[in-house]
Amino acid sequence: MKSIKSGLTVGVGLCAGSILLIGCVSHYLVVRKHVYTEFDQDLLQYARLVAQEIELEENRIRHDWLEWHTALGRNVIEFIQISNTESGKLVQSPSVDQIGVPEFAWTSNTDPRFIEFQGKDGTALRSVSFAFTPVIGTPHAMDDGDDESDETVVIEVLAPGTSVPPAHSLFIARETSSVDALLARLASSLLLGGLLVAGVTSLAIHWVTNHVLSPLASLSQTLENRSEDDIGAPLPPGDVVPVELRPLTRAFDTLLAKIRQIIQRERDFATNAAHELRTPAAGLHSTLELAVRKPRSSKEYERRIRKALTISEHLRDLLDRLMHLARLQSGQEKPEFESVHLRDELCYLMEMAQAGNPSTVPEVEWRIATDVPPLRTDLSLFRMIISNLLDNAVSYSPVGGIITIEASDPEPNTIRVSISNSTTQLCQDDIERMFDPFNRGTHASQCSDSHRHAGIGLGMCLHACASLGASLDVTLKASDRIEFSLDFPTNPEVGSHRERDFATNASTS
Repeated sequence: MKSIKSGLTVGVGLCAGSILLIGCVSHYLVVRKHVYTEFDQDLLQYARLVAQEIELEENRIRHDWLEWHTALGRNVIEFIQISNTESGKLVQSPSVDQIGVPEFAWTSNTDPRFIEFQGKDGTALRSVSFAFTPVIGTPHAMDDGDDESDETVVIEVLAPGTSVPPAHSLFIARETSSVDALLARLASSLLLGGLLVAGVTSLAIHWVTNHVLSPLASLSQTLENRSEDDIGAPLPPGDVVPVELRPLTRAFDTLLAKIRQIIQRERDFATNAAHELRTPAAGLHSTLELAVRKPRSSKEYERRIRKALTISEHLRDLLDRLMHLARLQSGQEKPEFESVHLRDELCYLMEMAQAGNPSTVPEVEWRIATDVPPLRTDLSLFRMIISNLLDNAVSYSPVGGIITIEASDPEPNTIRVSISNSTTQLCQDDIERMFDPFNRGTHASQCSDSHRHAGIGLGMCLHACASLGASLDVTLKASDRIEFSLDFPTNPEVGSHRERDFATNASTS
């Protein structure tokens, strides 16, 4: 997995380095263009002065060559060539032989053309060339003292009878060593400065990254140092944590709260299961202990063994319910949907509940609508839910009580099954804790068959409803009547995601 710190350092470093590189290169190119522009303008100005000094005297073009010319306070060598654009005849300054004039030196265009090239000896030069027409000058008398070393050079003789001088091409080149040296020094300065800035920037980025990520390290240390008892405690408040980490801390708080609820649920489950198992185990132990304490008749042995079998059956039923509840809470119980006829199934389950509680036979009132469609659900989970509710209704109803069973479709895509029964001495606190595992209420002793109830049936019903995508609510209609309402979806397969979310919430409630 990539490191956030490394990613930030490398990413910001690359961005800063790219900006620095682009800035240095851009600065160098701008300065280079400016320097060469000034160089070209200076060269063009000088070339135009040279062109103005070239004259025609007695059909001859004359010019005084200056091999060494002082410009801007420094000595430079001038490379000059003049050529006739019609005849092709040309003359060069002596220094031109050192560089070798390129073929592109000749031009017939009056607009200046700048060219960068290398001489025969590898010298870097820049040149300007353009076409011009020399002026007709006044003949100069030759001094007697003139000799071959005279700087006056005759470069071309016009054809006799020529009245208008032909166009000529002027080529002047100049070495760029001074400019190249200046640009080399600039490049070195930019390189050294860039390296220095890059080093300082790298240190700054490293420090800033450590400083920015310090809250994350602090948060990680806080979580690591937590004890098992403080695992569900909330993280530091929002004003301490940076804005970017607040969604993460809220997610952690939610996760830790769920973990705390799961841990607490497991602890309660283990504690309550041990408490519930202790009673039948103690009863089984005491029954068998009394049976073997002294000799007894065969009928007495049979009576005590039958009592032990009854206790063991209750213990087995309790273990089965605990296992079923654990499977529902862990999501291992997967529903298999099929079509169920409500009236027939409710009548069958009611008969089973009455058969299991022969000592109590309350009156049953049926309110099943004739137009209720078949219910698509998991038959085993549906039977478990309804059996628990009917068993509780029969067991906890007082003598002469009434059980009402309703089925209708009050809303589109919903089928509601309601079971209500008479009760005594129930309060709102009992309703609020009705679905807590192992909760049997403050008046469970009034149940006609209280030894059969471990207090986990309604919790199992809640988880089973979640698996089916249904909802289960309880309402205290009056001081003497309680009602359980189940809303089943007509197409539970579509709400599979909702079922899983509901199951998760139910398991942590």
